[in-house]
Amino acid sequence: MIRSGKRARVSVAIESPVSSATQDKHALFTSWAQNRGVSIKSAAAKVLPGRGAGLVTTRALKAESSIVSVPSTALFKPDAKVLKRHGLDRAASPQAKLAFCLAVALNTGQLIEWSATWPTMEDFEASMPMFWSEYVLAHLPPSVAAPLARQRTDYARDWTCVRKAVESLGLNERMFGYAWCIANSRSFSWKGQMVLCPWVDYMNHTAKGTCEVIVGEGGFEVKAAGDVAEGDELTFAYGAHSNDKLLVHYGFAPESTLQHASPDDEIRLDHVILPQLSEDVKSQLQDLGYLGSYALLPTEYSCSGSSNCGECDGQVWEPCFKTQVAVRAAVLSCNEWEYFATSGEDLVEDQSHAVFEWLRPFLDKFRLDAEREVSATDRLRVTDKENAAAWASLQTRWRQIRSALATYLEANDM
Repeated sequence: MIRSGKRARVSVAIESPVSSATQDKHALFTSWAQNRGVSIKSAAAKVLPGRGAGLVTTRALKAESSIVSVPSTALFKPDAKVLKRHGLDRAASPQAKLAFCLAVALNTGQLIEWSATWPTMEDFEASMPMFWSEYVLAHLPPSVAAPLARQRTDYARDWTCVRKAVESLGLNERMFGYAWCIANSRSFSWKGQMVLCPWVDYMNHTAKGTCEVIVGEGGFEVKAAGDVAEGDELTFAYGAHSNDKLLVHYGFAPESTLQHASPDDEIRLDHVILPQLSEDVKSQLQDLGYLGSYALLPTEYSCSGSSNCGECDGQVWEPCFKTQVAVRAAVLSCNEWEYFATSGEDLVEDQSHAVFEWLRPFLDKFRLDAEREVSATDRLRVTDKENAAAWASLQTRWRQIRSALATYLEANDM
């Protein structure tokens, strides 16, 4: 694992004005991309408060309008010859291949205009849990532990695979680690490999993006998913990821409100439910494929999605089907809960309230834990400036967990 030196302090409370140097690097990269065949229509790069660099429209767009086209010749791809020369063409993972070739390119002075617009290593160290100290990690929600462990395993495997080749070129782990983070957070899949796509990689994530990214034989195209007003940010969905996974892989937890949770989010409950199940019940659930992956899920809503919306009811959260099966297995006979598992209906009468009553004390304790962590991270944001970005992300996530639990408990407390 890469270990950082002194971490750069990241301000999360004060917005700095955009300097001419910042503007110039985005203008230089735009020209660089256009010189390589990237077609840009009605869009511009802009530094957005709290979101880093992104894309905004320069005029109103109609649905399906073409905004950006990137030919395959402009993509940064793993170099098959370089990989074969170092024996990595078969052994390395797709991410390791891209990261290795990127580290080599950056070390030889390539991609200067493009890489000037990317996050720095210090940015990654401040925002991504894989770099946080054990002191900070002690405040992670339990649900973040599993995706973080998988990410660390992937990185360790990739570094072990490429280490000899990296060091043979006079590079070091920190240089590879930076390229690995860029590949992790800014790459696209194209023709069975991971690639970097200039200008499209400016786009930030929203669950319901204003754009869609179309992948074709000849490269990438960005189109408006619906009508977009002038000056609006252009976004797309990185995938159907929970906020836990977005925090681990991209270093942010999207803000949400009582009205609008991300439709892809979930509040994992394994650490709450599994300790309460007998070994016999766990064995039965495992036999039918219902052991683990328990969660509260946000229900669908018909709202427009505006963060300022006041016309819709608050977000509703419900236990996922696996959770409902597991709790029934704890409180009902085998015949009753297996009937529910296969049909989705209770054998005699609706057991939803029994499910809630079983969950209530454990979720209420989880809610109190979340409340304590919100208070703790609020204090630490002030007293530990060096880790301010980490505390801000953790506080956002704990607030989301607290809100979802409180909403579910209050809605069912009759």
